[in-house]
Amino acid sequence: MTQLVKADKNLFAVYHTLHSGADTDMMFDWDKRLGDTTWSDDCYFVVENGKKIGGAVVTDKYVAHAFMIAPFCDRLHFWHTLLKLAPVDALHGVLDADRDILPMFGFKTTKTLQVMCCAADEKPASLPSGFTCRAFDVKADAIAAGNVNYQAHIDGADHRFLEGASAEKAASELVQLNTTYTTTNLSHVIHDDQNGGGEIIAFCLSGTGELFENAYMEVAEIAVLPQYKGRGLGRYMLSRIITQSYGKVAYVKLCVTIGNPAEHLYRRLGFVAGARFSAMERG
Repeated sequence: MTQLVKADKNLFAVYHTLHSGADTDMMFDWDKRLGDTTWSDDCYFVVENGKKIGGAVVTDKYVAHAFMIAPFCDRLHFWHTLLKLAPVDALHGVLDADRDILPMFGFKTTKTLQVMCCAADEKPASLPSGFTCRAFDVKADAIAAGNVNYQAHIDGADHRFLEGASAEKAASELVQLNTTYTTTNLSHVIHDDQNGGGEIIAFCLSGTGELFENAYMEVAEIAVLPQYKGRGLGRYMLSRIITQSYGKVAYVKLCVTIGNPAEHLYRRLGFVAGARFSAMERG
């Protein structure tokens, strides 16, 4: 007999932290990792013949953060059981070991992400001539920065997720993200001084605050207009953030979509990748 049994979310978090085998958010801290699932009350154990064989966050729309509980180790059987008990069409937080199994059940990957971190340290870099860098002014720069962000992603790894997107929507999201950096805000923009001066052609949204428990500096967005790529602007902006973070936090963190060529730059600057996690849909 198999069934989904509603779990105490705190106990569920302990099981998930121990048995998922992946610190997907690279929190490097037991207490923080427990928070991976405690945001949800929809925590369930998969119970077979009276024994816990795994668990997942289960709603009527999706299954997320599924994991098996040792010594049970039959992934195919686990997913067959879970999807029979929760016949959903969307999955979130799928790890690589499971992503290869789920096409058997009609699922395909829509997006794969990974968090990357590097130590906050002095990393000197020079801004190429003809450009000026200054602090991001959310009131004056949001629209221009939103346009840069939108244009930078049109032909990138995230282009297929931009349905309904616009420069205005991107600007609104930047304004909202900016409000979370209550302790330190390192966001900045770059101007092209060669074409009349003043056009914002690149920007980086970065900072830390209580939301991040001031443990790390987040790089939420970094973008360069397509025609300005390859000039070292991305390297300069990230190096600036890493250097300015030194003495304030232990590390700098960002999230990248697999397939984004920027990952190569991140690795060259010392960013280390965490576990990959995917969103999948049936059909």
